[in-house]
Amino acid sequence: MLSYLPNTIKENSALNLNIFIAHGEADNVLNHNEAIQAKAWLDEHKYKATFKSYKNLSHSIAQEEIQDLLQFINKSLQ
Repeated sequence: MLSYLPNTIKENSALNLNIFIAHGEADNVLNHNEAIQAKAWLDEHKYKATFKSYKNLSHSIAQEEIQDLLQFINKSLQ
């Protein structure tokens, strides 16, 4: 997306992003462990990431997840 910008600009800008990861523990399309690994990678590279896991949620969206996302957005905008 931002391939025309120098890496230092891209990296510094990306570190300021608030990232929300939501994943169902029963997802049979995208492995839950990969989401956990993605969060660990983001943490290791100093990104600001929030990870929410939803028990018994498959590859779909739940009301609880939407509420968490809205709360995350509202908090990020403050």
